[in-house]
Amino acid sequence: MGKIRQGILGGFNGTVGTVVGGSWKGTAYMRGKAQSIKNPRTEKQMAQRIKFGLAQKFVKVMTAYLQAGYRNYTQHQTATNAAMSHTVRNCMVGKYPSFGIDPSKVLVSSGSLMPGRFSSVKVANNIATFAWEDNSDESHASMDDFAMPLIYNFTKREAIFTTEDASRVDCKATLKLPTDWDGDMLSCYIAFASVQNNSVSNSVYVGDVKPDGSVVAGANGILYNDGVIDKTPNTNTGEGDNKDNTNQGGGTSQGGGTSQGGNTSQGGGSTDGDGNGDNVDF
Repeated sequence: MGKIRQGILGGFNGTVGTVVGGSWKGTAYMRGKAQSIKNPRTEKQMAQRIKFGLAQKFVKVMTAYLQAGYRNYTQHQTATNAAMSHTVRNCMVGKYPSFGIDPSKVLVSSGSLMPGRFSSVKVANNIATFAWEDNSDESHASMDDFAMPLIYNFTKREAIFTTEDASRVDCKATLKLPTDWDGDMLSCYIAFASVQNNSVSNSVYVGDVKPDGSVVAGANGILYNDGVIDKTPNTNTGEGDNKDNTNQGGGTSQGGGTSQGGNTSQGGGSTDGDGNGDNVDF
């Protein structure tokens, strides 16, 4: 039985016939009542489930970072669900049943603020040093915008990041890599966030960490869910999921490790930022 709480023109909660009413983040919605399908497990459905699972594991160690990087998307969904949606739609490569996430397509932050210029990373003695050119005189960029560097470990599905330790004018930020990350597949991202309003930049994919400590775009290839590593140029976008997007990243969270700087997340956590798994727009 459905209950109308705001009069005849208001939304309702519950079931009326084949219609289900409810609300999410203050917005009323109606949907058709789910029908029993008995899990036919078609190839298309199984492919989507694999992609969803990959995206879920990918974002869950960055929850705190994504809450900053996707904070302009939280009116109708959580920041983590917005990041999952982008990952499933734009970052998947491969063909069923083997899929991977293309690091160069990842967006760990999405917004209209001016990103940094000429971003680079060097790694030495387990310290990653991010550098960029101060462009605080461009567009709406400001000297005190926070820099948000992030390194994602595709091998261990962990991340380190910081969101408030350096400013745009500093032109440098550092992250300390865990000692057990040596030889893992690491990708580097950086984004910027305004301290004056809610503006954030798109994250920028700086590149992958090579054994010699240099960072080069595409150096590590793509790790697939079956353990295969593909270092060849990607031409198979997997059912049209990949679009030409520039990657951008920020923050740091450690999967089960000690967080660095402000606003960091750890390896556990739920699929979305506030514990809800609803309304992931794929």
